[in-house]
Amino acid sequence: MIDKKYPNGDVNLTCYGCSDGSEPISFAISMFEWTKNFFNKCKSINAFDIDPVIIKQAKSGICNINDDDLFYISNAILKKHYSEYFSMALRTDKNFDVAIIPKPHITDKIKFGIADIFSHIDTLNPLNKNGIFCRNFWNYLPKEKQGPLAEKLHDKTLHDGFIVIGDYDIRKKIPAILERHNFKQDENNSMIFYAK
Repeated sequence: MIDKKYPNGDVNLTCYGCSDGSEPISFAISMFEWTKNFFNKCKSINAFDIDPVIIKQAKSGICNINDDDLFYISNAILKKHYSEYFSMALRTDKNFDVAIIPKPHITDKIKFGIADIFSHIDTLNPLNKNGIFCRNFWNYLPKEKQGPLAEKLHDKTLHDGFIVIGDYDIRKKIPAILERHNFKQDENNSMIFYAK
């Protein structure tokens, strides 16, 4: 979708709630593998989290993952040639099985920073094509903030942009909130929404 929609790479990608960086890193690996033309043309992926400790981990260059994540990345995305994208390392967090260290051509495309989505989203230019990842944190927000956030996201994606939510968000009925705030779901991907 992203390669067809933005063949010139002219979309600003922002990932909120990026945690330790695994989401923007796996996205960048996927884009490099599947849409090299888009990946080479697009600007950096701006990745933010409100927690300074987790952003420090993201900036360390070490991404802790579980064995099933490694299996999926290696087999479903990369068809077992992962050494072009990352090397293996010892985990730095006992809650995970292993760690990877992404290669510079992946990490150079990602800029990590500390930010709260509610204030940072106001800095995005609404006239730009904004692709915003806001996955799997909606249920942790107070209910009274979910609608206002959907409104802000709508305003920032009106000009040929999109948002991406997660599977957990779908299970928690976040699509209904987005639809009430003038988003429409992509016909082919239940996690992608466009502003009407």
